[in-house]
Amino acid sequence: MSDGVKTRRPYRSPSRAAAAARTRAQILEAARALFLERGVSDTTITTIANHAGVAPETVYSTYRTKAGVLDAVVRAAVQRDDEPDDPLERSWVKRLLRIADLHARITGFARHTAQTTELTSPIYAIVAAAGTGEAELDELQRSLLEMRFAGQREIMIALAQGEQLRPGLTAEQAADTFSALASPELHHLLTVKRGWSQRRYARWLEQTVQSALLGDLAPPSTSHD
Repeated sequence: MSDGVKTRRPYRSPSRAAAAARTRAQILEAARALFLERGVSDTTITTIANHAGVAPETVYSTYRTKAGVLDAVVRAAVQRDDEPDDPLERSWVKRLLRIADLHARITGFARHTAQTTELTSPIYAIVAAAGTGEAELDELQRSLLEMRFAGQREIMIALAQGEQLRPGLTAEQAADTFSALASPELHHLLTVKRGWSQRRYARWLEQTVQSALLGDLAPPSTSHD
């Protein structure tokens, strides 16, 4: 090819991209409602498509499988408002990293995570209820767990960098502790099985995380819940 021949760049239509984003949002909204109402096994791609007002082929071409739709539903709750995949590039994490006080940063992390867990916990419960033995669902559970631990670990290490945690606790240990306390399984146990309100859960998470990660360095609690 001669130097004078220009290669044609693919045309990207903003209106087409916006329409595709709306279609994805419709699919995920319909899928979330159906999964919560009917569970995994009784929700089909065709049913999702019908409720979203699209063709089944559109769902298949976008997410390939039902497990792919489930994965996207969880990720949409974690990365709200189309936040970047990189945890440290998300706007709320950047705001936390600008806060000077470690206690406030950890409290903010717990508070945001409590809001996210409220959205993801019901879906995690549905995935768990579907059981194991189906390769796609087993892989989905593994990948979601890995995503949650990896993201929370990266954020916690960034928040705690150069700061003093509870004596003997490393930033990586703090990340594991945070992920265990903020697990969707524990949220489901406390809010569904034990009947806690979301407000009570959020306050408990903030206080327990500060106590576990900061120990005597944490400020005294003023909550009476």
